[in-house]
Amino acid sequence: MAILQSKTGPALLAARHMVGRSRAMNTTIASPEVSGQHAVIRWDGDHWALRDLGSRNGTTLNGVQVAAGSDVALTQGDTVCFGGAETVYTLQTDTGPSPVAVSGDTIREGDGELLALPDSDNPVAVVDADGRGGWLLRQGMDESTVVTGDTVTVDGVTWTLDLPEILDLTVEAQTSNSIADASIAFCVSADEEYVEVHVTLDGTTTSLKPRAQHYLLLTLARQRMEDAEQGLSASEQGWLTMHQLEKMLRASANQVYVTLHRLRKEFDQFDVADAGEVIEKRSTTRQVRMGVNTLSVGRLN
Repeated sequence: MAILQSKTGPALLAARHMVGRSRAMNTTIASPEVSGQHAVIRWDGDHWALRDLGSRNGTTLNGVQVAAGSDVALTQGDTVCFGGAETVYTLQTDTGPSPVAVSGDTIREGDGELLALPDSDNPVAVVDADGRGGWLLRQGMDESTVVTGDTVTVDGVTWTLDLPEILDLTVEAQTSNSIADASIAFCVSADEEYVEVHVTLDGTTTSLKPRAQHYLLLTLARQRMEDAEQGLSASEQGWLTMHQLEKMLRASANQVYVTLHRLRKEFDQFDVADAGEVIEKRSTTRQVRMGVNTLSVGRLN
């Protein structure tokens, strides 16, 4: 979440954030020196970029005039002035856009493409990317499409959603490997309270720090191994519905969604572009499975 700070307060940057005198702008500056549609700040998938839209009085970045119609990169600490208006805006943070919920002065920021309300430890409601460029709100057994400006009430508190555009980016892989090329070995205590996870990729073995979410990963691995033993084709091995996972883990649907998200984020440490596919999903049937085929499960001594 990026924040544009001024003396009048913070502005949360939308993925495409319009600035001008018009009330239709994301940030409205009530100054006659500011044009109706003055400038746009946009996330391009890598950084924030500022463009003056041919305004009458121009835009300055760190005191230097910005050429109209050209994109200039913004980084944390940069100052922007629109027209001759006295208000100076500072890019306080420059992280990419994420789903955000606002209630009064309280701002709840999501993690990547998941937002849990009231928080990730108590996910009564979850906003998650739907896999088709939109957003879904899951609250109990109810599921609905949501967009920026929609509200959701959780435990008596009403939150207004600010949901970024999900960009379909071309990612250059750091290596030719895929997470599917990995092998994962699990070592489990007799009471199954402790799970070790060892990931081998391109000849290097990494032992993950113990995390509560690893039991879900173990559950998915066991299902894939069981289906393989029964002779199912590789494409059909390991699939479980969210409802099945809820019952197996004795957790709510939203708790399962949060845990799956944490697992995908944990695997971002591996030097492959598709690390998040360690958990594969079928959006239409709400099924998920382990995305790695070479698996083993043993007992801790």
